[in-house]
This record gives sequence, C-alpha cells and structure tokens, in this order.
Amino acid sequence: PLLQQCVEGLQLLASQKNLHLRLRIGRSVRAAVIQTDRALLARTISNLLSNAVRYTERGGVLLTLRQRPGHRLELAVHDTGIGIEPAQHQRIFEPYVQVGNPERDRSKGLGLGLAIVRQCLRLLGLEMHLHSTVGRGSRFWIGFDQWRTIEQTPAPVPQADAQVVRSLAGRRVLLIDDDAMVRAAMQTVLGVWEVELRTLSAIDDEKLQALAEGHWRP
Repeated sequence: PLLQQCVEGLQLLASQKNLHLRLRIGRSVRAAVIQTDRALLARTISNLLSNAVRYTERGGVLLTLRQRPGHRLELAVHDTGIGIEPAQHQRIFEPYVQVGNPERDRSKGLGLGLAIVRQCLRLLGLEMHLHSTVGRGSRFWIGFDQWRTIEQTPAPVPQADAQVVRSLAGRRVLLIDDDAMVRAAMQTVLGVWEVELRTLSAIDDEKLQALAEGHWRP
C-alpha cells in the first residue's frame, strides 16, 4: 500500500506532462515487509518520484521493488529523463543544486528534494545508489538486507519503543538545528509521533523571550 500511495500522489503531475508513472513489484516480494520508519521512507520515495517526474519530458517513470541475489531487497526509481553527468552524482544531493535548470525555474522546485532524501536515509541507516546516462535517464535505488514476508513469523515489536512514542503524543518539542535538511527530516518523523513541533535554525535571547511568552521552554 505504501508504494501505491506514493505513486498515486504523483499521478496528477505525471499526467500533466503526458508521462507514464507505474509501479512494478516482483512476484517473490509482493508480501514483503520492511521494518523501518514509514514516514521517512514515504518521504524518500515521494521525493525521488517527484524529482524523476520533474526532470523527465518524454517516456515515463517506474518504481520497482524486487529481490536481488543474496536475499537483498531493492527499491528503485527509474526514469527516461535528462540524465546526470558523473561529476554531478554527489552534488545533486546538496541543498539547492538543480542539474539542467540553469534558469532556476520554480516549477522544478527549489533543489531540496534529493537533499531531504539524503537526510532521511541517514536517519534510516540506508544508502542511496545511482546509475545515470546523460540523455537516456537515471536509476536511483536503495537496498534492504533485513526484510520478511507477511507469511513468515512476524518480528517482535519492541514494547519499550512503542511506549516511548505513545508518551510523546501531544508533547511540545523545540528543535534547534542550523541544517535545514535535518529540520525537514525531523519534522517528518516527529509529525507522525503527534508532537507539537516548533523548529529554529538558531537561538538567541530575543527568541528565548518570545518562546517563554508563548510557554515554550527549550
């Protein structure tokens, strides 16, 4: 359901560009379960799909889930877009970097999508891989070593973790970090935990006073 929801969320944008946007799941992994943070994984997939659709003018975008040799699960986003020069493979994950958008066309976003992906994957302990050919398209993929199927014995859910999450519901949380990508990623996580969140890039006496007047305490 998560993968289908991510695809459906980008269907309108894809259809406006007359692009195909499809999901393909391998037969052996149709009942696959990954124990991870759902919100961060959803944000990662959605940002990858959005980026692929924005930089593809003809053809389409494909989201795949399949089993690779060694029981490794692979989640990948394929596109037939402009492709990425090898020298740019690391830079595209930096904030505000947009390959193929020298005019800074706002319809293609602000260049934060892949930077947020990188921060989400750091929090999840996962790595992003990229293969791209200029003029032919790109493939971004993530590998999962730990997964199971719903037919297998469910993995025990740590009760302590569940209790901690429940105890946070309704709490006020002040997040101070000078990295915009970290703030965005943590907003995704803490939002799912139903906390009342406020974020700041820095703190000073004036902001402390304003927080105190609003009954916020760092």
